[in-house]
Amino acid sequence: MIEKSWYRRDISFLSFLLKPISIIFAKIAANRKAKYLSLQYKSKIPVIIVGNISVGGTGKTPVVRKLVEQYLAQGKKPAIISRGYGAKASSYPFVVTRNTLPAQCGDEPAMLYDALKGQVPIIISPSRVDSVKMIERDFKDIDVIICDDGLQHYKLARDYEICVIDATRMLGNQLCLPAGPLREPIERLGSVDCVLVIGKLKNTDREFLESYNHNVIQTKIKATRFVNLVTQEVIATDAFYGKSVAAVAGIGNPDKFFSSLSTVGINIHHTKVFKDHHKYTEANFADIPNDEFMIMTYKDAIKCKGFARDNWWYLDIDLDTSLDCYSIV
Repeated sequence: MIEKSWYRRDISFLSFLLKPISIIFAKIAANRKAKYLSLQYKSKIPVIIVGNISVGGTGKTPVVRKLVEQYLAQGKKPAIISRGYGAKASSYPFVVTRNTLPAQCGDEPAMLYDALKGQVPIIISPSRVDSVKMIERDFKDIDVIICDDGLQHYKLARDYEICVIDATRMLGNQLCLPAGPLREPIERLGSVDCVLVIGKLKNTDREFLESYNHNVIQTKIKATRFVNLVTQEVIATDAFYGKSVAAVAGIGNPDKFFSSLSTVGINIHHTKVFKDHHKYTEANFADIPNDEFMIMTYKDAIKCKGFARDNWWYLDIDLDTSLDCYSIV
């Protein structure tokens, strides 16, 4: 699998062969960026971008949720915009509501709406500019817009950029697509306002990142509780200590989720891994015995509530540190 070669610290033979194409990709990306920078839409409302320069899951959505929760605690009125990957809305921009299905708005917006109890507007559109214009027109009280992903969406001007990096995989072989996992050259780290690393960071990796950006913040994702998909019952993270369960993940980096379960003392009897943004059906779980406990990610659970069994749970998470919102807006 080519992704495995991307996340090696050395350059594999396949990546070496693809390197000339990566150079062309980087030049195209640079030209595209220059074009859109000259045509950017600048909102009067501060815009924060939470994104990354690598493909795959890095933990952006928990960061968006944390920022929103902190802004709400400060008495501010945030809104979220997202591309809504895989969404099939009737029209765009589309406002997520309590009746919106994940298939309509995308997995992450549906999860954010559920986690935040509908307290903030969530707007999806392939054009982030259109979403911002809708907020300016229809949500007059919003005072900060948080964009889930979109670091490379240069049509939209931004006031603060957070680049999220997974400490385990880092930036792989540091090459651009298709030879490596990067959407932009690694030098892009030097222009973001904050590099937020999720996970345990080696000293050598910290020194490497700080050679590009002095504002490197380290945090980690912590398990907070288990929530039942059917009853919404909430139990502590030690409730399954020593028990054997089936674990399900359809996210960009499933090993991170399985590691979180092991950290709270769960014995994973067997795992089921699906592609990121998988569209679940009840048939996907036909091999799971009815009496077996199953734990999945929040993002997966959002898509399985319609046919869930009463012994299915999802793991809720949080960042273990506050983000310095005051210095952003």
